[in-house]
Amino acid sequence: MDFKKFQNGDFIHTETGPTFIKIIGQGPPLIMIHGGPGLDHAYLKSLVELIPSRTLMFYDQIGCGQDQTDLNKVNSDTTIHQLNDEC
Repeated sequence: MDFKKFQNGDFIHTETGPTFIKIIGQGPPLIMIHGGPGLDHAYLKSLVELIPSRTLMFYDQIGCGQDQTDLNKVNSDTTIHQLNDEC
């Protein structure tokens, strides 16, 4: 996958809908998972300066921030594997 397109933020398309991704830095990847409920990845961006030797991969979880998931497709039957595919 070409990560350059995610430097300014972009969407990947998953089974449940478009998920917002932003990737900053270089080095081994580190997936940044924001808290909730309802928060987005924005408050984690300051970590870029604290961890300059890593590629930080931010995403907005289902129903948060810029995520465009069709919430009608997410319910108690949604599996951890489907949520993991979002990453």
